[in-house]
Amino acid sequence: MADNFKTVHDLLPKLLGQVSKEARSVWQLRPVWEEVVGKRFALRTRPIGWDNGKLVIGTSQLEPEWARILERRSPQLTSRLEEMLGKGTIKGLVFQNCPAL
Repeated sequence: MADNFKTVHDLLPKLLGQVSKEARSVWQLRPVWEEVVGKRFALRTRPIGWDNGKLVIGTSQLEPEWARILERRSPQLTSRLEEMLGKGTIKGLVFQNCPAL
């Protein structure tokens, strides 16, 4: 039975990635983003859109150091997201100040 849950766990992010790109919506990716960056970063950043295949991540304008840390880790984060969401789902990350955070 545990193997079935692992399979669902592996398939769900790929399904969410596909739905997100097709719908041009990103709210579905929040749990995937949190798993990739951890709860601490996910509380201060979140996916807010798509830009030419790149996932746009909103960052708190009050805490610009969070964006700088994530920008330095962008290649690793992109690789991890692509691993979870499926090859070719994401071309990279773009970080942008988000007043709502």
